[in-house]
Amino acid sequence: MTFDDGTPESSVTLSMALILKDKLLAKGYDVLMIRDGSDVQLDNVARTVMANNKADCHIALHWDSTKTDKGAFYMSVPNNTAYRAM
Repeated sequence: MTFDDGTPESSVTLSMALILKDKLLAKGYDVLMIRDGSDVQLDNVARTVMANNKADCHIALHWDSTKTDKGAFYMSVPNNTAYRAM
């Protein structure tokens, strides 16, 4: 997705993620960034494997690509072996 001014969604999301990282670190949390630059591309399977094996919480940041549907959502995977094996 590209914003109206030509800015790619990926650069805005990365800037937002780095701000969130600093805030979480300041509160004493450990943070593992799946992407900390513009040159890293991991598919959803790789991200899921990392999150399932390394994280207590996985935060995915996204911007909507439509003009009418805006918002945020939260998804949580139960600590259940069957779900985590997917």
